[in-house]
Amino acid sequence: MPDEHGNSVTGSVYGPVVEARDLTRELRVHTRPVVPLPHWFGSRPPRALGFQERRIPLSGTVVLTGPGGVGKSQLAADLAERRWVSGRARLVVWVRAGSREEIVAEYARVGAALTGVRHRDAEVGALRFLEWLASAREPWLVVIDDVRSPAHLDGLCPTGRGQVVVTTRHADSALGPLVDVPVFAPAEAAGYLAAVVPPDLLAGADELADRLGRLPLALALAAADLTGRGTTCRDHGKRLRRSLAESGPVPDDCPAALAATVALSAEHANGRRPRGMAERLLRVASVLDPDGVPAPVFASTAIRGRARLEDVREGLAVLQRLGLASVDQEVRVHALIQRVVRAALSPQDRAAVARAAASALLEVWPDVEQDAAHARSLRANAAALDDAAGDALGEDGYPVLIRATQSLGESGQPVAAAADLLRLAQSAAERWGHDHPVTLVIRSRHAHWQGEAGDPAGAAKRFADVLTDRLRVLGPDDPAVAATRGALSAWRERAGAADSASLEFAALLAEQTRALGPDHPDTLHTRGLLATALVATGNPASAATALADLAADQSRVLGADHPDTLTTRFERAVMLLTAGELSTCATELADLLTDRLRVLGPDHTDTLRTRGALAVCRWQAGDTAVAEEIPALLADCLRVLGPDHPDTLTVQRYQDYLHDRPPRSDNLPGG
Repeated sequence: MPDEHGNSVTGSVYGPVVEARDLTRELRVHTRPVVPLPHWFGSRPPRALGFQERRIPLSGTVVLTGPGGVGKSQLAADLAERRWVSGRARLVVWVRAGSREEIVAEYARVGAALTGVRHRDAEVGALRFLEWLASAREPWLVVIDDVRSPAHLDGLCPTGRGQVVVTTRHADSALGPLVDVPVFAPAEAAGYLAAVVPPDLLAGADELADRLGRLPLALALAAADLTGRGTTCRDHGKRLRRSLAESGPVPDDCPAALAATVALSAEHANGRRPRGMAERLLRVASVLDPDGVPAPVFASTAIRGRARLEDVREGLAVLQRLGLASVDQEVRVHALIQRVVRAALSPQDRAAVARAAASALLEVWPDVEQDAAHARSLRANAAALDDAAGDALGEDGYPVLIRATQSLGESGQPVAAAADLLRLAQSAAERWGHDHPVTLVIRSRHAHWQGEAGDPAGAAKRFADVLTDRLRVLGPDDPAVAATRGALSAWRERAGAADSASLEFAALLAEQTRALGPDHPDTLHTRGLLATALVATGNPASAATALADLAADQSRVLGADHPDTLTTRFERAVMLLTAGELSTCATELADLLTDRLRVLGPDHTDTLRTRGALAVCRWQAGDTAVAEEIPALLADCLRVLGPDHPDTLTVQRYQDYLHDRPPRSDNLPGG
């Protein structure tokens, strides 16, 4: 059934079937097979051209600290690579530390792969990962890169036989032993420029290095710029002096020489063909995640407008040639370069860039998240946009923040999703008021995920508050009011008030039938809610009949292949399974699977769910051959959805159940 915002949602592969049989209380949640060692988790930054060996102690647990642009991440990546190649680290974990949620999620993901046990609560999964490290006999290395706040690592510092390297701009000894990373020494700066600048352009190299404060990032930008222009280091130094004299706002933590260097590089990029494209792309990248923006974001119509895709590719190539970005599957722009670019934007330009970035993220965000890593990256970019844009994001930018929380909840982190939505609701209320349409949408999404996090009574109370406010602001006939009433009744049902929820659904259905007509999509939606409520009142057979009638009407009004029609057919089959009508259930699921394969394809989530439900039905009917088919379904779920998707986990649970309990008539699921 659609949720209160019209999104079509169903349960997990077995959904109500597993819950009705209380299997989840008997089974642990697995993501097998366990990843063998040696293994490298996470993506390190690409090695800098002309990388310089530096005399900085990196033994034991260390916290590499220093200003932006001195090369902390490069040093950590070099250490990790050397330990990996030599075999002195059988496990390397590279963690992007943009937020505590990002650290916890990565810990939980790696812990699930190492232990074979995936916990629905990411915080618990993270703690299990730390326990694994503490007891591991194999040597390991964990790099926690770019910690934005020491508080993000509270309780999350690994211990054991391995090594921990933290990179951060915060010189807080609470994180561990501090190692200050300075700018290049004169010899290091000279060696770097000699390695990356053509010999005939090196005249004045020492003077240029001194003018740039021997900051590695500034030297890299200057070297790429002057090489591209074909000018000497001395001539570039003169250009830098003029840029310093004309420089605009400079971020507090940025040397003026670096800001001027970024300005020169951006000016150079903007003048390259296609003119203006590189600057447009750099501005968008400046408000997104420095650890990586999926490349398709820049190819979206929200960013490129009417420009050709080839123009976008060339624009990104220009940024890479000039050292302003690194480009592969993701586009990375150093956080310090980002801050310089943002500081140069007018308030109007910053707002326009933020809105374009928000629209681009929404444009490329898939309805079904089949790639867990891609989904994590999109969420990280939404969070970075929120931090970088602030008030400039405006009302138009909030849909992407709401979509990010939806993604977080669907990834198995409903508690975190509810917490993020509560923060968003408070922020929106402060900016626009408690009754603003955006605030009301966020409040309703918060109520939903509060319920999914295990508090259906709390969800019902919050939906009741939203309903009161929507009635006052919108009036009783607004579709959003009816949707909220339906959601309120649904959560009351899940909180144990099934009888009253059924009465509320019936009353709402009568009103919608009168006001909208029997064939209106909202009316059909409420009919589905009323039908599924019958299960909680102990009448699955009646629910199945009602859903059959609804599917027929949806087929007539919306079409036989409409997603809502197919979803209703699936839910009817689940009701038949719950009612024990196994033969009819198997027939209808087989027909539905044929239609979903044709309409959606073999890799769609709903197709996989239908395969799973059909397997359950056949198993309960005594077809023991199903046990041989579940591994193939699990393999497809792992390939399409990834190991952390709730549907994959449900298939894994069922496979474990079948493996642990050989088929006998007295121990079939629910028997």
